Amino acid sequence: MKTIRIFKSLIIAMIVFLAYSTYATIDPTNISSKENKMDRVIARAIDFPSISKNDNCNKATVSVDLKVAEDGHIIVKEINGNPTFTSYVKEKLESLVLKKMSELTGKSFIYRFVFSK
Repeated sequence: MKTIRIFKSLIIAMIVFLAYSTYATIDPTNISSKENKMDRVIARAIDFPSISKNDNCNKATVSVDLKVAEDGHIIVKEINGNPTFTSYVKEKLESLVLKKMSELTGKSFIYRFVFSK
């Protein structure tokens, strides 16, 4: 009888431990903070391109569908907008490496950049 109670207690303890460890690895607050960090890194990298300052283009919008690769590089899946701005944004994004953000690997994000003088 004691053996069965001890066995049941061990099983319950293992279930509780596994449930807690699973929750700790997929903590949504951790992913959210990584997404915020990624937003800041991308915002710092994208500026009004100098090539368009000579053009008469005062305002442009670029929409980007991107994915984070396993090595931290950004893969631009789809990009739409003014051709001058889209090539600039694509070049800047693909040159970025997101370090220590493995939680975002394989995830897709949509960004919208509004450029105005």
